[in-house]
Amino acid sequence: MEDRIEFSRPMSEVSCIVGNLFAELDPPCGMSGGQKDVLTIFGRTRATGDCAVLRVYADRCVYTGPPDDLEAAMNGCCPERGGCPNGE
Repeated sequence: MEDRIEFSRPMSEVSCIVGNLFAELDPPCGMSGGQKDVLTIFGRTRATGDCAVLRVYADRCVYTGPPDDLEAAMNGCCPERGGCPNGE
């Protein structure tokens, strides 16, 4: 199941979320919606291998994909095991 989820986090946390969420990245051709002030990240998630899109705006992020995959990336343990200042 694919959901659209909006959330706000500090950019340092967004960086960790991206690294933990995506296993593979693909070019997001045609997915940005034509907006000039958005970073669009598209690829396969680590948790399920399903496709997901993360759009990063100045004030929020918009995720489209399996909700459990985002949940795992946002609330899982940092793979650096404490080596990352933003991880757990």
